[in-house]
Amino acid sequence: MTDMKTRKILTGVFIVLIVAVLFSAFKFTFGNSPSPDAMKELTETKGAGAGTATPKVSATETKKPIPATETFAPTSTETPIPLPSPTFAVLMGRVNVARLTCRSGPGPYIGVGSLVKGNNVTVTGRDVTSKWFYVGFGADAGSLTECWVEAKAVNLNGDITSLENYYPGKYQIPLWQDYKPPENIRISRFDNFVNILWDDPNRLELSERENGRSPQFIIEAWVCKEGVLEFTVLGILDNTNLIIEDEAGCATPSSGLLYSAGKHGYSTPVQLDWPKP
Repeated sequence: MTDMKTRKILTGVFIVLIVAVLFSAFKFTFGNSPSPDAMKELTETKGAGAGTATPKVSATETKKPIPATETFAPTSTETPIPLPSPTFAVLMGRVNVARLTCRSGPGPYIGVGSLVKGNNVTVTGRDVTSKWFYVGFGADAGSLTECWVEAKAVNLNGDITSLENYYPGKYQIPLWQDYKPPENIRISRFDNFVNILWDDPNRLELSERENGRSPQFIIEAWVCKEGVLEFTVLGILDNTNLIIEDEAGCATPSSGLLYSAGKHGYSTPVQLDWPKP
């Protein structure tokens, strides 16, 4: 009985040892098996072949964003469509007075030609007041004279507002470099009247003037009247001063240009900026 009992005990111990050995082997195999991600990497590497393995990308790595300056917005290559230029009329006119002087500017400027009643003229422009026309006419065969005439002395075959505004702006009165501009300008204001004084550096002889009634000075002025800035041209015969009425109420300041005048043309102008009312 003792031997039988001993044999059973030894057999049980042997079974326990075998189970322990098997358990240890099982644990070692499964405890060191590669993770699913590693298995995936290993599979991809083997499938790619030697030397072509794809490097593993970390789960925290992100793609570098494209800077704002590298966005792929389309660049416009379209050429801007130019706005159409305004078109102005060129009209015909006929002189309606016995004799008409054609001048070098729209006002009391030097005369450059004469017209008589019934003469035809080509009217290409007007001044800002629409009181003067810029015209062309053939004084002699093959020649053309361009100058300014009073609008009221010409019958126009069209709408005056369709003519281009030539002065001030587009047209330049004839300048003569030998004439010196007025000097020592003094400007003062009393209420709505501006007094302008200057000195004459030229002191031209009568022979240097167009005639005895020709202005020695010209003032082109922008003055305020009833809240509107108006353009006016004034000729000064012998004086070296002028009083101009200039009211309050205009958004743009009044101003002017002063020229010395002679039979050949005009000096460079002096800018006149007078006190506000």
